[in-house]
Order: sequence, then structure tokens, then C-alpha cells
Amino acid sequence: MTIDPGGDLVLDSQADGELVFLHQPGTSHQKVTRVLLRTQVDDTLWIPTSEGHMLVVDATKNTTYKVSIPDEGFTPGSIYTEAPNDSSIPSIVGLVNLATGNIKAVITGLGSPTGLAFIPD
Repeated sequence: MTIDPGGDLVLDSQADGELVFLHQPGTSHQKVTRVLLRTQVDDTLWIPTSEGHMLVVDATKNTTYKVSIPDEGFTPGSIYTEAPNDSSIPSIVGLVNLATGNIKAVITGLGSPTGLAFIPD
């Protein structure tokens, strides 16, 4: 579970292949929406700033990778997710398009990614 930039709670519903958003949690206006991703995902995160690095945990390889984009940096507001090795798009970290639910693979060749974090510089 994570929090998006709007303060909504977001749950990776792994077996359902979707992101579940709880808007205005804890209020009388609480509402749930879903984005179908069509594949199992583990962690999802929103990039808050261009400067920093992403940590990717690969459980199968018992390794944590530090990922950075040296020249242009990350795009604030972009959404990254990871698909473990038993997903229909296995062992990737990708960019999520919330309008379509599509995931564009940007890191491949992982064993089974199971953790994501962003560390601002």
C-alpha cells in the first residue's frame, strides 16, 4: 500500500492485477476506484522530484539495485510499478499509464522484483 500525491491510499491488488484507490480516506466522502493493469504487480510508487534515485529489491537475486537517471533525472509525477516473476509481464519495473492501465517496461532481466522506494537527493 502507498499514498499518491493527492493523499489517496493506493493498494496493489496483486491477484486482481489492479490498483485500488481509496479517495478521501476516513471521511464521509470516501470513494473507491480501480485501475485494471492486466498483470500482477507488487509495489507502486509516484516520483516526487526529478533528483534522486529509486531502490529496486530483487528477492530472487537477494539484491537491492540503486537506479538513477543521470542527465535529465526522473519525471515528477511518473508512476513506477514492478511485476514479480509469476506475472504475465514477468520480472520488470515499468511506468504505469493510469488512463489506459498499460505498463511500459523500463527495467528488465530481474529475478523477481518485490520492493520499490524513491530516495530524493
